[in-house]
Formats: sequence, structure tokens, C-alpha cells
Amino acid sequence: MNSKDIDDQTPLQISKDETLEFLQKIQIRNDTIFEACKTGDLQTIIDVFPANVSFQDIYNFCFLIHIAAQHGHLRVVEYLVNQKAEINSKDEDYWTPLHYAAQGGHLGVVEYLVNHGADLNAKDFDDQTPLQISKDETLEFLQKIQIRNDTIFEACKTGDLQTIIGIISSNFFIHTVHDSNLLIHIAAQHGHLRVVEYLGKQKANLNARTQDDRTPLHYAAENGHLSVVEYLVNQKADINAKTEKDFTPLHFAAKNNHFGVVEYLVIQKADINAKDKCVGFLYLIGLLFITLQRMVILELLNILLIKRLN
Repeated sequence: MNSKDIDDQTPLQISKDETLEFLQKIQIRNDTIFEACKTGDLQTIIDVFPANVSFQDIYNFCFLIHIAAQHGHLRVVEYLVNQKAEINSKDEDYWTPLHYAAQGGHLGVVEYLVNHGADLNAKDFDDQTPLQISKDETLEFLQKIQIRNDTIFEACKTGDLQTIIGIISSNFFIHTVHDSNLLIHIAAQHGHLRVVEYLGKQKANLNARTQDDRTPLHYAAENGHLSVVEYLVNQKADINAKTEKDFTPLHFAAKNNHFGVVEYLVIQKADINAKDKCVGFLYLIGLLFITLQRMVILELLNILLIKRLN
């Protein structure tokens, strides 16, 4: 509604007749909702906001949840999150709701956002995190949470299941984002099957996406962790999930010459015709051909070795 063209005009300013009348009504509705987010008027937001409109709609490059967080209106933030507003959404300056709440010193909003998965390491246009722009009680709280988050994500890297269990049992939100990754991404990337299994039992999303749309299966396949790949596929993870560049787990496995993973994915009906946005179908076929060649050579060497030993 408020996006401007090269002449600094909005759609409303260049519309006419029925279109003009319609857009004027929508403009009034939007102005009312965003003013209600500023003042914390939750009832107006509930009454005015239509069910078929996304809470992610941009207004002057700000989301509703950003406005509510900036002004410290906890009940409004809670309502918007319950309505599926994206808790780590970024505005034109790459600020998240947590940036706004932290800068404003709104401790209640900060605690709520952190406990529902806000990324403490999200960086704005100037490369600053919410922790770096926070103050007073908010700063102290975020410093403690940063230590806790660093500890559990490091445990996922090293496979320290006991530490992970201890922190999660203290009401840690399992879908907390850390540098765009969830716990399940880190555990899969580093091949810690027991950790991945535990997180799966704790209802971690096995198809969760990173900022570039990688899933845990992408990470496991890329790094050749066959046991993790098998677990994820058996748990119905999307075997043909695509990244933002349309790479599938099979692309990553073939590219890195993980023969066992390639063989397993192909047997499990992974799409060998999948095209990525970079070099396409022929690239994947080439990778698969090279990989299969090496698999045959290794098998032949194994046969010759057995014969020699006998």
C-alpha cells in the first residue's frame, strides 16, 4: 500500500474510481491497525484485522510485531505470535522485533520473544545484535541467555547429549534460532545421531528451514552422515527438499562424493532429475556419474583385495 515508485507515488495516489475508493478504505484500516500496535490497543487489532490478511504484511517497511515490540506492548506481541507472526522477521534495516524490544528496554517483551525462539545473534544492517544495543535489566537478561544458548548449541556440535538434556529440561524452547540454525540443524550437520534422535522425540521439526532453506537432511547429506540421513528419511523428512538455490540433499551428497549417502538416497527414490538454479540437471547427472564410477572402482578394489588375501 505504501510502496513508492520512482516518482515517489503510492498505488493509492495513482488509482481512480472504484480502485481509489477501495484503496482508501484499506489505507484507513491499515492506519488504524498500526496505530493500535503503537498504543497497545489489542481489542482494536482483533476487531479490525481481517482473518484473510497476513500478519506479515508490510507497512512502511515495518511489520505489526515490530511496532508492538518497539513500544513494549507485551499482550499485542503475544497475540501476534499466536497468529503466526514471524518472530525473527526483519525490516529494511534488518531489525528484528527483539532488536526493537532490547533497545527500548522492554524486558517483558524481550523475555517473551527469547522464550519463543527469537535469534539473539540476528544482525542488523550495521552488524549489531539485540544484545549489543540492549541496556540495564534487558542487557543483563540477554547476557545470561546468550551464555545458555552458546552452551547448548556447542553441545549439539560436540554431541554432548547430557548437557542438551539438562538445558532443555529447564524449559528451553527447542525451536530457538541461533545464527539462523536450530539445534536439529547443528546436530545433523555434525552427525550426532543420538542427539538428532533425542531432538526428534522432543518434537523438533525435522524439516525446519534455515535462512537459505536448508533442512537437517541437507546438512547430514552434505557431510556424509549416513546414519543421520537414514534416521531423517525414516522419520519422513522431505527427501527432495530444496534450498533457495534448489539444491536437494542428493546434490550435496553427490557434490561431496559421499557414495553411501548417494546410494541410499537414490534407493529411497530421491529425484535424480532435480534441477538447481545454478547449473541444472546436467550438473547433478555429472556428479552422480562420477560418484557411481568411484563406487564401482572401490568395489573392484575391494574384490581384488579379498582375492589377494585368500
